[in-house]
Amino acid sequence: MMKKTVFLLVGIFAVCAVLTGCGGLFNDDVSRDRIIEYVSENREILESVTEDEIPGEDAELESWIHDRLGKQTIVKSIYRYNDNNIAFYCGGTGLATNSTYSGFYYSADDTPFALEFPSNELTEISPGVFEWKSSTGEAITTERIMPNWFYYYMEWY
Repeated sequence: MMKKTVFLLVGIFAVCAVLTGCGGLFNDDVSRDRIIEYVSENREILESVTEDEIPGEDAELESWIHDRLGKQTIVKSIYRYNDNNIAFYCGGTGLATNSTYSGFYYSADDTPFALEFPSNELTEISPGVFEWKSSTGEAITTERIMPNWFYYYMEWY
């Protein structure tokens, strides 16, 4: 009985370690500064990607991203929200309702977009910086990097 309990506890610890990044919260976040630098350095190739058909399957999408942006890209996923907006996910922290997500997006009409919260109005809090916060624990901050390109940081708390 003791061996089963120890084995079970070790198994639970191993699963928790994998899910929480070996002791801390899940974290593959990329800094705001690195994201802005990446977009600035790779604008031309990123703009060509916005015109491509983006695959829907995760395994195919990962290969597609590496083929177009290179193996060293900070982009982990790409999602077309609508005809106007394409988001490039770069990383995040936490799990489920206690999490953050960051990256950048392309806006064909050069307007800020609330991504996961499209029906909500963004408020400009300083020149080129916009935000929306709910009373129930969701928020997004988005910042103009250059024409048509915006940084985003989403939170669920």
